[in-house]
Amino acid sequence: MIYALGFVFLFTIGGLTGVILANASLDIAFHDYSLILWLINFFYLYYIEILFTINLLIIFYNSDYKNCNIGRVLKYGIGEEDELCLLESFIKSKLSDISYEEYIKLYWIGLLEGDGSIVVDVIKRSNNYCRIRFCISLKNLRSNVLMLKLIQKVLKGFVRIERENKYVTWTSSSKKNALELFKLLDKYPLLTSNKQCQFEFAKNCLERNSKEFVLKNRNYKYIKQIDKIIYNNNNFIIPTYYKYWLSGFIEAEGCFSLKYDKRRAKSYGQFSIGQNYDYYLIQSINKFFESNNKIQLYINKKIENIDIKAKIEKIRLDFKNNSFLVHNSSFFEEFNSISKKESELSLFNEGTKKVIPYFKIDIGNELVRNKLYSHFSDCPLIGAKKESYITWYNYFNVNKS
Repeated sequence: MIYALGFVFLFTIGGLTGVILANASLDIAFHDYSLILWLINFFYLYYIEILFTINLLIIFYNSDYKNCNIGRVLKYGIGEEDELCLLESFIKSKLSDISYEEYIKLYWIGLLEGDGSIVVDVIKRSNNYCRIRFCISLKNLRSNVLMLKLIQKVLKGFVRIERENKYVTWTSSSKKNALELFKLLDKYPLLTSNKQCQFEFAKNCLERNSKEFVLKNRNYKYIKQIDKIIYNNNNFIIPTYYKYWLSGFIEAEGCFSLKYDKRRAKSYGQFSIGQNYDYYLIQSINKFFESNNKIQLYINKKIENIDIKAKIEKIRLDFKNNSFLVHNSSFFEEFNSISKKESELSLFNEGTKKVIPYFKIDIGNELVRNKLYSHFSDCPLIGAKKESYITWYNYFNVNKS
């Protein structure tokens, strides 16, 4: 833009020399007209303008705009294709040790684990057919739409605006598309216990392709979830693709917040992330960013019954004093028994939510923030979370300078 404005400015000044030379009295005074013409009009107006244009083209070629249709941009302004092009170029400029397509695939897996689901439907019009779909649903924000459109370009599928324009949803498009995603998840295994259970159930349904099997087993897909959690709490190893996966998971579950401390009369910022059941996953994030922050235990619903509330408070206190409790299945079975009791006591039995342990970390110290900056420099956020991260980053790095 600076070079374009410079071009206009030089062209205008160069053109004004012609107006001056059109004055007869000045023409006589300057007398050597041809010298003035060549030195000012030609050299100044054309030669320097050509240099400006060449510089502009070189910078344009090396910028994020190089793959965009410049003719369309000049005529209609930046459209969706150009926005996607800019976002794609931005991501490619950040990646150094992984291809763009592979990064998008791993980002998608992390996003799926946080805000997605693997759904098995029974098709009513078919006697013996079940449909498997991968879905990710997010708030209908422009940045989320563009992110899902990029995923669509790499992994296919459909992107739709739905639920009164409040959400944007990506879904796999066909059985063939779902099979390709199965292969991808075999190559890069899912890390959350919830999605591991959904994936195993979907694979079993795919192998049998039986409506009866789906109807008979769909209520038992999470029956082995506690066993998976206990195994991972004791044996989880951070995989090689973890850092790319993590950016997608943070896109779904992370939070960059700025808060005001009334007692200290100042603002502070922190990064938070949590997950139901999967203590090992939050522990791995803590370890990955070399944080010593304690993992906190929360409950996903408000408990009214005094006895149950006291029991949960005791569990929370026991966990605070000894986090190794999560390595035993009895810790999670305790929540199942509480859920059952809470459901029996509730006046609205059918709508009662299950009592679920939610593990969370809050990070705000400078050393860990630097780790976060470094991580997102190599593995960028590409959806709505990118905007909140930029605000959070600027609070510590721009506003303080």
